[in-house]
Amino acid sequence: MKSHLLKDTLILLICVIITLSLVKSGMLDSFLANAHSWGLVGAFMAGIFFTSVFTLTASTILFVELLKANPLPEIAIVGALGAVVGDLVLFLFVKNRVSEDVDEMIMKAGMRPHYLIKAEFLRWLNPILGAVIIASPFPDELGLALLGFSKTRTKALICISFVMNMVGIYFVWLAMNAL
Repeated sequence: MKSHLLKDTLILLICVIITLSLVKSGMLDSFLANAHSWGLVGAFMAGIFFTSVFTLTASTILFVELLKANPLPEIAIVGALGAVVGDLVLFLFVKNRVSEDVDEMIMKAGMRPHYLIKAEFLRWLNPILGAVIIASPFPDELGLALLGFSKTRTKALICISFVMNMVGIYFVWLAMNAL
């Protein structure tokens, strides 16, 4: 578990350094200046990156630029399809790794993991919280982990991810128009 945390922290730090370098060099400005013309391809790509803590900020900025020049329904639908792809990739990795880490923490606390998973309130609360987190402007990893704990089927995950990410993109549009 400690190696996962160290590795994830290093990746996050590298992403922040790269982003700051792109901002200071002006490359990000020229990239975003042309983003509005990317249309649906840009929306799909932004959707893929709308799911991870490492890429959420850049993706949100890209959605804002795309929404300035393109209709909300098209960007939201295609962006949500891209987010489904991103969520599926994350789900396959996060589901098992996070479950193992949580099991390890529970056992260190002196409990057995299967007792916690069988708690009745968690059976219905985990999928709801997972879906809300996916719709929120926060990264999807925690929401996907909660859906993984709930033994959510892949077909259900696809539906939840599509609808909730479309809602999340709509929230980006609302925030953009409020400012």
